[in-house]
Amino acid sequence: MPLNVALGFGDGGPPSRLVVANAALMLLRQAATARPVLIILDDLPWLDRASAGVLSFVARRLAGIKLGLMGASRTGEMHFFDHAGLPELEVPRLDDVAAGQLLDSRFPELASAVRERILVEAQGNPLALLELPNALTPECVHPRRRCLSALPLSRRLQVLFGSRITELPPRTRQLLLLMALDGTGKRASP
Repeated sequence: MPLNVALGFGDGGPPSRLVVANAALMLLRQAATARPVLIILDDLPWLDRASAGVLSFVARRLAGIKLGLMGASRTGEMHFFDHAGLPELEVPRLDDVAAGQLLDSRFPELASAVRERILVEAQGNPLALLELPNALTPECVHPRRRCLSALPLSRRLQVLFGSRITELPPRTRQLLLLMALDGTGKRASP
């Protein structure tokens, strides 16, 4: 079977991309006859070109099959599905009520002042709402203690934001550095 060869489980010359894509589609169609199948792809920018080619081929042929494909990426990140002509849905930031509910469900022990600070800083971003409390020190969580003037970032957020900063123009990065070193996070008046 061409898919076995492509995955390294069989012998033979490498099959063409079209043969692999058709084999994958047939395998998924067969699985979808027993019960519905949903393929979830997280972080589309991390998907390699060959896999994206096969999966976009499958995604364009889902009509009449109990098979779905859903992928996720952050707004503005490039990936191989960008020009595949597939339907897209941009998920907006959470509103204040939903953001508060998410934070309360995962971190009910937060002091109200810390909770409000996280809600303001996260601006409805679900990842920030879940990661910022994880980086808090025990003294920030306690209701009678004051938290730091700047919320600490988890390692995951540092990597994410750091990768976005490297894509900015050099003058913008320099301005961000000066704002961070100033400690206020605000641009100095001329």
